[in-house]
Amino acid sequence: MGSHGCKAVALALMGAQVSVVDVAPGNKHYAEEVAAAAGVTLRYEVCDVLQLPGSAPDLLGLQDLVLLENGILHYFTDLQALYKVVRALLVPGRGRLVLRDFHPVSTKLITNKSGKLKLSSHLPQQAALTSYNSGTAPRAPCGRFGHADAVYNDTLYMYGGHDGGFSRHGQQNYIPGHEFEELWAMELDTKRWRLLHASLPDDQPGPGK
Repeated sequence: MGSHGCKAVALALMGAQVSVVDVAPGNKHYAEEVAAAAGVTLRYEVCDVLQLPGSAPDLLGLQDLVLLENGILHYFTDLQALYKVVRALLVPGRGRLVLRDFHPVSTKLITNKSGKLKLSSHLPQQAALTSYNSGTAPRAPCGRFGHADAVYNDTLYMYGGHDGGFSRHGQQNYIPGHEFEELWAMELDTKRWRLLHASLPDDQPGPGK
């Protein structure tokens, strides 16, 4: 489930039939580019995974393996609902869930040097934050690297970043990933994401500047 499909491409190269689910159309585009470069095909469903049983009922009960990895669970406020979808996807009696997860605060905001924990980041300018009210906006940010994070007033902010890149098989040239200019906020008590307007005035330092 989720992200840019690099694990899915690796599994497809080993002969698996792979389906990917994510809310971000940009991730689908990137995953399909990687799959094409690797010479494999993926099925990529762009939807809220909790709506997957209604969006792709043909996937139910047929999956030998469901993989959740690298920062998935913190997007959900109801883990029971997520696990119900996972169970519905798996082959009854022999399907397996592989879960490897962490909270982004542990890797993006906190560093451990010589046994001392340190909070290291930049706080966004509050005056520059404007609510983004689009009916088609994604409900949570997609997986990314190189972004800036900060905690301010019990809210986690995340700005920018990219979804990685890849090297074509057998070639030396590097294909860059997609850059993001989004500013997201997650209230730590409710764990709900909001997409905020990302443009900042040139004379005001924003996250990562």
